[in-house]
Amino acid sequence: MMMGTTEPNRGLVLAWALVVACSAWLLFTTPVFPQEAYYWLYGKHPSLSYLDHPPMVGWLSYASTALLGDGVLGLRAPALLSALGTTWVGLALIDGLGGGARAKALWVASSVAVPAFTMTHFLMLPDGPLVFFWSLTVLALWRARCSAALAWWITAGAAAGCALLSKYTAAFLLPGGILVLLLDPQLRRQLRSAGPWVALALAAVLFLPVVVWNAEHHWVSFGFQTSSRYEGIELGTHWLLQFAAGQAALLLPLLLIAWAALPWMLGRLVAGSVKALWLASFGLPLFAFMLVNSLAIHVKINWVLPAYVTFAVAACLWLERCALDGSRPRLVKVFAASLPLIAALSLAAPLAGWYPQAGNEVWTGWGRLAAKASHWKHVIDADRGPGGGTFYFCENDHDSSMLWRNLLLRTPADPDPTVVAAQNVFGYRALEYDDWAPLGAELGQDAVFVLTNPERRQHNLDKARTLFRSVRLAEHVDIQGLFGRIVSADIYLCRGYTGA
Repeated sequence: MMMGTTEPNRGLVLAWALVVACSAWLLFTTPVFPQEAYYWLYGKHPSLSYLDHPPMVGWLSYASTALLGDGVLGLRAPALLSALGTTWVGLALIDGLGGGARAKALWVASSVAVPAFTMTHFLMLPDGPLVFFWSLTVLALWRARCSAALAWWITAGAAAGCALLSKYTAAFLLPGGILVLLLDPQLRRQLRSAGPWVALALAAVLFLPVVVWNAEHHWVSFGFQTSSRYEGIELGTHWLLQFAAGQAALLLPLLLIAWAALPWMLGRLVAGSVKALWLASFGLPLFAFMLVNSLAIHVKINWVLPAYVTFAVAACLWLERCALDGSRPRLVKVFAASLPLIAALSLAAPLAGWYPQAGNEVWTGWGRLAAKASHWKHVIDADRGPGGGTFYFCENDHDSSMLWRNLLLRTPADPDPTVVAAQNVFGYRALEYDDWAPLGAELGQDAVFVLTNPERRQHNLDKARTLFRSVRLAEHVDIQGLFGRIVSADIYLCRGYTGA
């Protein structure tokens, strides 16, 4: 598989074209998912931080929607820019580690052919900014190692601080940084200079908004992310097997080469390779921590995403070496052929909008449901007369976020047309909804209850009947797709909230 210089360069250009085209298609055609609507509401409620995440996703949403509006472009532009930034940073890192055009082309193509990275290109979640700032931190530290320039240390500190503002998982940059500082002699010598300490101080200062917010809220976010996750745990293999299956799905087609590349990487690490040390230090601690945690708790598939940056860089470098020395020609061919195949399959993601949604996640039909709910709210308001008040609620914060987003899109001139509550109506913890829609003032008021997939959620209707003086079915709605019903929902008029 020996190729001239022109062909790899052409491959790199084609890989970038593939990334941009696939990303644009997915951004505009894939339905908005409930988690995205929830974080979009962060931007509608600006804060120094939030219960379940640091504030970066909310700040980016606020800025993006102010510039581009509340449509899908304004919602997802920060995700796309973060993902393209990660791709660029990975190219610079591969270049700094001695990789050539083949490794770079593989890296760029992998950004839309490996599901772990593909989803960051269009889903507006905290993970996209986290992965970008994590990658930038690693690159800046490597450049600081090679040049000792204070500017690179400042960049590393700023990027690490922004990563911490994106997601608490960024704390695993610390053990990675400690490992390379202690085990890389060239970097260790810089401990006598101001650079590492300036970077550490800058990261801490940037993280201060989260500390201040937590101090004002009884450290609730730190507790939510630590001790509360381990309440009532039981050791077992259920979550471990689910974790393994989820990570395997996220890593295709990198999984094809993982076992073949691992001995090479471990061998280089044992032999004292500084490059292998760096790639392992910013990947293995996070992955090992989540792997151990999966013996006790549900580790979500996206929690390990930052670790895959250096893992994927290592895989691209190893594949390039195999292509150059001809040691694994079949593996290289299979991997290269799988990239466009899986990228093409990712283009089918918009079909998710036509898939029947019978579980707790409903992402289709909310425009129509919001219109119906708004109509019935006007009916209640007209019947109740002046001085009344009506709020909306759903069975969980995901449904409530989709309803609230679509209500706001219907009335853009009114930034907060009414209160939308979630499971806090039933007396359960509802994440940020406990702040966004506290229900003390709503005692005695009426409500519109939108219950999706009611055949599976009768218990919530029964619970609602105990919290209102009366609950009456107003309308049943079926959302139809190409092959039949996608979602069903019941809309109830609830009179006289008595509180939970």
